[in-house]
Amino acid sequence: MDLPFLIPPLPYGHVEDNVYRGGYPKLRHLRFLKRLKLKTIVSLTPDPVNYEEFKTFCKEQNIENIHVRVEKPKDSLPLTYAKVAQIIQIILDTSKLPIFVHCLDGSVITGVIFMCLRKLQLWDNSIIHIEYRRYTRDDDISSEAIEFLEKYNGEIVIPEKIPHWLWNGQIPFKKHPTMKIRLPESYETEGKYLFVIRS
Repeated sequence: MDLPFLIPPLPYGHVEDNVYRGGYPKLRHLRFLKRLKLKTIVSLTPDPVNYEEFKTFCKEQNIENIHVRVEKPKDSLPLTYAKVAQIIQIILDTSKLPIFVHCLDGSVITGVIFMCLRKLQLWDNSIIHIEYRRYTRDDDISSEAIEFLEKYNGEIVIPEKIPHWLWNGQIPFKKHPTMKIRLPESYETEGKYLFVIRS
């Protein structure tokens, strides 16, 4: 008997090594997600993902499902700088990788989160906008999303152990040129600003 097709939760994307993004995970997507060998699923939704098959899937695969309450976008972007910082810090936690991040549609909320992550990675804004648009239905980016990225000033706490894709494991500055970051206390006291042990 033929197995059913592997169906990703579109708009699906492989962001970085062990970091994935996509749309709301429905029952038909679970076989695909199983192949990613996830440790964490972050749900940026009004309510937790709570259908029985999903809960059973997470339990059987030893996946931690973290729900961060985010309302459905309507007239405004339902995100705060502090909430974005919270989510990025989860993504930077190597103990939670591989990780899958999703919202209701996989584009607006998830897109803004990864725009801010790219800003942390020192990407040029024009390239960040192009990546954001790749995951939208109409290949567009709202002025509100652009403004959020430009004005973003949430403080992001950098963990002691960082993923290799963050600055190639190196911190080439004491102060990030466009974002607020806080280094681990050991780096402040020992003056280890220019090197981080890669995970």
